[in-house]
Amino acid sequence: MNLVIREAEPSDASALLGLYVQLASPGTEAPTIEEAEIALHDAQGAPWLHVLVGEIEGDVVGTATVAVVPSVAHERRPWGQIENMVVDEQHRLGGIGEALVERCEAITRGAGGYKVQLVSSGHRKGAHAFYERIGFDPSFAAFRKYL
Repeated sequence: MNLVIREAEPSDASALLGLYVQLASPGTEAPTIEEAEIALHDAQGAPWLHVLVGEIEGDVVGTATVAVVPSVAHERRPWGQIENMVVDEQHRLGGIGEALVERCEAITRGAGGYKVQLVSSGHRKGAHAFYERIGFDPSFAAFRKYL
């Protein structure tokens, strides 16, 4: 397997939408390809936001997003928040997810970050087992409020 991890580009919109549908909650409306292209273009202009894709032989097989968040506390060191992580069902258990997380960690470390937090829905038991297996502590819950 020759896995390449790179920053997503607007031309990856269709492939990303195909992956994100695997995360969608019932009744959720997917963005159009045009909306996804605009969002990816905007992400390219935000130095603190990294939408990554994992690619094998030109096919996008996984993705993760890491936001490097500035902090006033912790000696003003930023932290990374990883979300929207998904590996295509046909490519799971092949190290792609771990490679994506490692790249997110490297981006956060490169910005001087002191931790990464992974955000995931509570019902994704398989994903949670994966996160624990690669060293994430499940005792620290990620709380969120949807606005």
